[in-house]
Amino acid sequence: MTSWDKWVVIIIIMLMVTLAVQSRGTVIEGAFEDCDWEWRPWATNARAWDKPDQFYEIGHGYSRAFYPYCGRDMVIPENIAAGGYGFGFFASCSGLCSTADGTFAESVDEAVGYCGMDEASCAECWPQTVAWQDTFYREMSNGAEVQEAFDAAMNAVPACLPCLRYHKKREPEQVNETQVVLATVIVPWLMRWRE
Repeated sequence: MTSWDKWVVIIIIMLMVTLAVQSRGTVIEGAFEDCDWEWRPWATNARAWDKPDQFYEIGHGYSRAFYPYCGRDMVIPENIAAGGYGFGFFASCSGLCSTADGTFAESVDEAVGYCGMDEASCAECWPQTVAWQDTFYREMSNGAEVQEAFDAAMNAVPACLPCLRYHKKREPEQVNETQVVLATVIVPWLMRWRE
């Protein structure tokens, strides 16, 4: 094998590794209180169903920030949007309470997340969230769309109805090209006609 052949093999291996890494989703696990990694079962479950183009987080936070890695860092929606993820699962207690611009809900195309999970109204749901999540990911692995998987998980674990939400990013309004052309032609014509 020539040195050229070795370089070709090295480049092919590097490309394969890069593609393998890019085809996996991102799972970030926060910590509870003193960094005892209390939420490991949720993160482990998300990794087991690993979906490409997915961002998953569990930790302390709300719709505009969450705190992974023992609370040392803060992740904001712009960090997630820069990754170009199609789907996000925001498992902070209030991760999907707001769907306004500048929130995690708008940083991905479709999102699922908790809202009010730290409130008494979700006390019955919280112990069932790994089962809910498992049902959700199983449905997606079987070919369901995000909304369909969300609905199936809600039917399987109805105690979570008030505590989990689904959001699909609003599509930007399409400009009618005919109107634009007419406006660019008619306005100058009317201006000349007035003269």
